[in-house]
Amino acid sequence: MDKRRFIAFSSNCRVRTLNAQYFGLAQRRKRVFLVASARPRSVAQILFEQKGDCVSCETRSEAIAPTLQLKVDGDLTIARSLSAKMAYDGLLRASAEKLMGFPPGYTQISYRNKPAEDCPDSPRYKAIGNSMAVPVIKWIGERMINYLNK
Repeated sequence: MDKRRFIAFSSNCRVRTLNAQYFGLAQRRKRVFLVASARPRSVAQILFEQKGDCVSCETRSEAIAPTLQLKVDGDLTIARSLSAKMAYDGLLRASAEKLMGFPPGYTQISYRNKPAEDCPDSPRYKAIGNSMAVPVIKWIGERMINYLNK
């Protein structure tokens, strides 16, 4: 890429760190998002709200999900802040999917020529861990659609 094209590209590129807890999810999950466009109009309106229009801040969840702790002897234990029901759940797949904003069973897909019912846990948890929080992506997507339709 030549210098002129890089300067033109970088002048219409915005970066922001967004936290899932401000989008109604019960966890702190900070991720960096980058939006760029070849259009001459600024893309800042996609990632940044106008003053007094902070929609992403209004839905902050006060119920932050507890963390898992690992004991020295190797047994996985639930942190003290867990409620009895959550401890019983053991943060099952449905709970992990819900924390990301997915509906229950969303990650249950056919895997290595096996039916969806036989999908093992490890690829499901890996998919959940590598995903982005659904409400955050939805918010960015809606703002991109509004940007493109103007």
